[in-house]
Amino acid sequence: MTGIECLIGEVILSFSNAEFLLDNLFLKIGITQEKLEYLANSKTGQKITVYKVKLLESGLEEAKQIAALMDEVDSFRELRNALAHSIILRNSAEEEEFIRHKFFASKKGIIRNVEIFSIPELQVQVQEFKEVCRSLNDLLKGLN
Repeated sequence: MTGIECLIGEVILSFSNAEFLLDNLFLKIGITQEKLEYLANSKTGQKITVYKVKLLESGLEEAKQIAALMDEVDSFRELRNALAHSIILRNSAEEEEFIRHKFFASKKGIIRNVEIFSIPELQVQVQEFKEVCRSLNDLLKGLN
């Protein structure tokens, strides 16, 4: 399973990279007041919503572009969380196909969410997200 393990690691690291870039971007444009203020907030889904509102209220010329990239980061966050907090098993019928099992506690008992995915699909998602990170980095460089 080395291939899938590396790919899941790329998902997690790519997401961390995006969070770091957003932290630096927000500091540079004055949305945050100190380095790591955004990054230190571990409630990522909530903070994306809060900081997106702050960004859109800032009047910054690039605000809508950054907000759209934040939507991409939020979408990738869901993938990252699903992979990081699930049991991943190889589908015995298909070499490059995997089954993700994620469990949730509810008032009705344990709910199991199952999703089948392939290495090529995940590779495409990682590549697309790396483009989001490149766009964030380009915006950050452009503010110098």
